Amino acid sequence: MYRCSPRPHQGRQRGSGLGVGLAVVQAITTRHHGELTFTPRAGGGLTVRVVLPGRTGGAALMG
Repeated sequence: MYRCSPRPHQGRQRGSGLGVGLAVVQAITTRHHGELTFTPRAGGGLTVRVVLPGRTGGAALMG
């Protein structure tokens, strides 16, 4: 699900893109020890939920 790959259609249709969105979200979520969940929606589609931990002590997160 998280691979960077082109979509089968490359036109300017709704939902078209480069196919890297979920891979980027997953990489950021993993790097920050977050949680990524997917919930199917009735009638089609998907809800994507990203939870990232908050900062503690006011210090910026550095990688």
